[in-house]
Parts: sequence; C-alpha cells; structure tokens
Amino acid sequence: MSAEVWVQVVPVDGGREISWGSNRVQSLADRLEDVKAAIAAGARAVADSLTGLPAAVGWELDEVTGSFGLSL
Repeated sequence: MSAEVWVQVVPVDGGREISWGSNRVQSLADRLEDVKAAIAAGARAVADSLTGLPAAVGWELDEVTGSFGLSL
C-alpha cells in the first residue's frame, strides 16, 4: 500500500526570513530533492565551520554532532 505524504511549503521571504502564514502544500515526493539539498547544505555549513573553531591547549576534537529536523 502506497500513501502519498503531503508537506507544508513555507516560503522564505526577504533572504532567510521564514514566513509561517502560508497554507500551501505539495507532495513530499515533489520536494524530496529540495529536502536532500537542504540537509547537504546544512552538513556542509557544519563541516566548513570546524576549521575555524578555537582549540584549547592539549585538547583534540574527536567528534561533532549535527542535528536536522523535518516536520511532516
């Protein structure tokens, strides 16, 4: 049995501002590439920021955790 999943489409207004007043929906299948691209961009942002972190003397970075959410 295959069920179609619908997601609310939230427009980004004026750069990075999210507007929650929209009630538009689209099929998740139609937006899946956008979801994948957003997760990849978030992961890149975390990874790219690691080299700029200050290091404490005698400490070594061993693990970094990133968290992403998707509300359906």
